[in-house]
Amino acid sequence: MNDLNRFKAQEGRLIVESLSRGDKAYIERAAQLNPSAIRLQTFDLSIAPTNPIPMGFAFKTAYVVAATDSAARISLRPFSDSENNDYVPLSVKDVLSFDQPINKCFLTWPVQAGKTITIAFLTDAQFKSGSQVSGVSSALNGTSINDFANPATFTLATAVLLNSTPRNTITIYNAGPDECRIGGAGVLATPGSERGLRLPVGSERKYSNSAAIFVAVNGSCNLEFQTES
Repeated sequence: MNDLNRFKAQEGRLIVESLSRGDKAYIERAAQLNPSAIRLQTFDLSIAPTNPIPMGFAFKTAYVVAATDSAARISLRPFSDSENNDYVPLSVKDVLSFDQPINKCFLTWPVQAGKTITIAFLTDAQFKSGSQVSGVSSALNGTSINDFANPATFTLATAVLLNSTPRNTITIYNAGPDECRIGGAGVLATPGSERGLRLPVGSERKYSNSAAIFVAVNGSCNLEFQTES
């Protein structure tokens, strides 16, 4: 049994050394060659390209780091400008990742006056915007927290957040004391004629658009907002 345990320990050590050998080789290569790992490219969307623009370098991930607003769009087609692959529209905070490196891609966009968009091309890594670590969400970019309270009964739709173009996502939490309805301008809380999504006390809803948010409640509620833009 002791011989078997020694064999398992030695085998385990060899496996660990084999796995770490590739990382060590990459570190040494990086120290000598200083390879390009991230490329940032900013595109002026106010002028549409006559022909799709080629990006002649390899990458695994395209991450839209920034844009003038959430409506700015750019489209990417991998490998070649042929119908073998469709164009994928990308907007701010979008991520397009591949398991294997893409040797090149093509970009195009319609005229979008006064708008720009910035893409980070990661040559040897994959990335997810807002990824989680040990079940805890990473810090949000461009957030604001606001509070809305109205002690009166308002069964008809009342605007609590106006249209906001830069906003990407909003989280709405109902702190009570009463359930409410949220949605568009047609929400109702009149008993028997309710319309819109129920937001029970202690629950939350997420919206991923920049439209105005309306609330109706047969009683009173205290709403807390967190917006991402």
